[in-house]
Amino acid sequence: MKVPAGPPITLPPLSPSLKQQLESVPPSIDPIGIEYRPCSVTLVDGMRDDFVYVQEAETWSRVWLWDRRIPEGALTVDSVLSISESPRRLPVELANRLYAEGETGMGYYAFALVLRSGREVPCLTGNAVDFMDLPADLDPRDVVDVRIGTRYLDESESGCGGVGKWCFYAADPSKQFITHPHLD
Repeated sequence: MKVPAGPPITLPPLSPSLKQQLESVPPSIDPIGIEYRPCSVTLVDGMRDDFVYVQEAETWSRVWLWDRRIPEGALTVDSVLSISESPRRLPVELANRLYAEGETGMGYYAFALVLRSGREVPCLTGNAVDFMDLPADLDPRDVVDVRIGTRYLDESESGCGGVGKWCFYAADPSKQFITHPHLD
């Protein structure tokens, strides 16, 4: 059964202030053609979320092969008051290593986070690696290395998976997008 996409929507552009704030967030670079900006955002309702990727929608949908479709339930920048680098992101140099290595398999990354103590935490995530659902006793700043490979697949059930929300803006607000329920 094919699930219908939502109605066309127009995404807002970044304000000059939000653009400056976003540009201050060091990007993680995926060689497939996209930069991820793992952010902490304060929303207009006063809530703060430390697990948000703020992305230009056209590039994101092209790279992820969705032809101007965005995930249903994604945030848009008109709901954002401020943007800063997330304290919950993996260290940028480690995320970049994972992206440079490429997916472990079709649509996923399997790896272990290596902590200062030497402990390894197995992880399994989809196409974005910057935010992991770490156990409560761990902080991303404790991660000092990554080990990559399929051997972490079986162990990942007891480890951590990816988390994060998408927040989109338009480089060209005249283009319409559609939301799709199966892109979350």
